[in-house]
Amino acid sequence: MKLQNSTILITGGTSGIGLEFLTQLSRQGVASIIITGRDGRKLDLIKQQFSNVHTIQSDVSNPRNCRA
Repeated sequence: MKLQNSTILITGGTSGIGLEFLTQLSRQGVASIIITGRDGRKLDLIKQQFSNVHTIQSDVSNPRNCRA
């Protein structure tokens, strides 16, 4: 699957499978990666490690956060 010039959204991207998915996509040079997570500190650390990643602090189990 070609993911170049795509925008990828990863929920729960600060740990586990989400973080590994972010790591692999970052190595491939995918155009735009967005991750969400509940912990702002973890998101800040991810942003320091992966400068090409956009982060959004939110909880996808909360409908208001999803709409925002």
